[in-house]
Amino acid sequence: MPDIIQTTIGYLATQKIKIDKNEFAFLCKSHPDYPSLLAVSDTLKFFRINNGVLFVSSPEIELLPNVFIAKLNTERPNPFSQIVKKNKLYNIKNKDSNNDRTISLEGLTSIWQDVGYYGDSCPLRILVKR
Repeated sequence: MPDIIQTTIGYLATQKIKIDKNEFAFLCKSHPDYPSLLAVSDTLKFFRINNGVLFVSSPEIELLPNVFIAKLNTERPNPFSQIVKKNKLYNIKNKDSNNDRTISLEGLTSIWQDVGYYGDSCPLRILVKR
């Protein structure tokens, strides 16, 4: 399953948001702008999961909730990772590997790329770095 789809499905599961995984993947891949966050956003709307786009700069990372997804500058083929904040440390969870790791805010800021998103059982917000 492609990177952003797999990561989004995993994130939704941790947030206890239930969707049909196969249908989500099919609809996302069928979107004319796939692969893109627009395809993910539109597919989430289809499932009645509210979402929107916001701009986020590196200093604002601390304002994000304790669990979110970010696009990181890593050597992995899937740049999207689920981030879990705990005690001022950030655990990077990757769906496509067993290479989870924990880093400081400074470490996260150094690999923070253009996009991240987060949400809860109501709205899902897509964040874009300024």
